[in-house]
Amino acid sequence: MLRVDIITLFPDLFTLHLQTLPIKKALAKKLLEINFHQLRDFAVDKRGTVDDKPYGGGPGMILMVQPMSLCAEGTKVLTNA
Repeated sequence: MLRVDIITLFPDLFTLHLQTLPIKKALAKKLLEINFHQLRDFAVDKRGTVDDKPYGGGPGMILMVQPMSLCAEGTKVLTNA
């Protein structure tokens, strides 16, 4: 079985894609396991902050390293990797 772990801020956006025929068949035959991990669950503050302004200024936002790292480590524990 292939296990896929997806780290995202919007897990609900992916549920529609699980209904497409190839993925739906693979899930039904238990050839594929897909797990979604909400990045905000690994935020270090009360507000669930996972992004910050870019270093050096400029437009846009970047994801913080600490929540991503905690989520990746948590995923490793779940998979015994």
